[in-house]
Amino acid sequence: MSTDSMAGGVSAVVAGIAGGSERIAVAGVADGADQAGSGVVAGPSEPRDPLDAIERKWKIISLRAEVARTIAISIVGAAIAAIFYVFQENQTQSRYYSDLQAQRESADSSLRAQMFTTLFQNYLKAKLESTQRARESKAGAQELTDAQLTDMQQEIVMSDLLARNFEAVDVRPMFEDIDRRLTDRIDAGREGQEAIADQRNAFSLREQLRRVAGGAAARQTAALIARAGARSEQLKIEHCKTAGNAVEINPSFLPALGQGAEGFIESVAANSVNVTVLYRTDAHPPVAVGVESEPQRIRFAVTFYDMPVLESVRLPSGERIALTMTRFLSARTCERFWGELDESTRTDCDPVLAELNNHQRDCSRADITLTTIPAEYIGVRDRPYLNELTSPARNGGWLSHVTAATR
Repeated sequence: MSTDSMAGGVSAVVAGIAGGSERIAVAGVADGADQAGSGVVAGPSEPRDPLDAIERKWKIISLRAEVARTIAISIVGAAIAAIFYVFQENQTQSRYYSDLQAQRESADSSLRAQMFTTLFQNYLKAKLESTQRARESKAGAQELTDAQLTDMQQEIVMSDLLARNFEAVDVRPMFEDIDRRLTDRIDAGREGQEAIADQRNAFSLREQLRRVAGGAAARQTAALIARAGARSEQLKIEHCKTAGNAVEINPSFLPALGQGAEGFIESVAANSVNVTVLYRTDAHPPVAVGVESEPQRIRFAVTFYDMPVLESVRLPSGERIALTMTRFLSARTCERFWGELDESTRTDCDPVLAELNNHQRDCSRADITLTTIPAEYIGVRDRPYLNELTSPARNGGWLSHVTAATR
């Protein structure tokens, strides 16, 4: 190694040390100045710009609004999803119940159709079978009578089944036909005399038939009260004939039927009560004196076989009335068929027999049921027009009443 190169290297080292020392010294002085400025001597600070503070404030508000918007969107979305889910679930359940109900109705209708065909065929078959067998075997009069009574007993059972299962089917003609044939046997040639065995049997069958009809009418009345808000009341009508052939009917009028209509009892017979209803076409009283309209008159007979769902009279107010006989007692019937009467009927017979024996008054009593049906009721036989359903008529449209009732 030469002396010049050694000298150059030493010079470079000395220069590097000197430069490093200078940098350290300069850094120390700067640090000292900073420490002095922060700790001992505070130099003048630059004032903040108010626009920056406002900008920061609006940025914070904007951030908060963005967060609130995100949360609100999430809540609304969750609520809409929940409502849609509940609606869809309700729709699914409604559709399920509707399909189930439709299937049940279809099965029930099919069963009822088959039952109706079977019952009607058996009714007609039973009406002829026993009598035909008795005639073919050349049976005597008593055997023929027993066979005919057996026929009618089976007819009563079939009629009861029809009345219980087919509310919309009018079985009144069947009931009245059986009642007429039994009544002919009861009164055959022995009116006012002591009843024989065949007459007592026929009387028992007729009482059974009338109980069947009364049960059907009572079920329909209960359904009208529960479903249509109908009102029902019992009336006991006494019909007495004195020794001078004077006739007394008490009560002679039906209860109040509303403005513009009234009803009264004309006569009481063994199988019916004759009623007349008077009404005016204008339900409101006339404004001018002497301009009163001529009353309209409806006459009809109330029997054991009037069904309130099927047979009624519409009044000017829009309401309907349905009347059904539930019981009939007469002094002659109580005397002739005392042994065939139940305990409650015998109790009701006591005052009637007392009037006959003590006062020579031949009295009879008829119990009838008066059912008042609201104007908005739509019966199984009603075929209302569209304007009757929707227009607000005098008593309100049927559809408006139905809609209000289902709300």
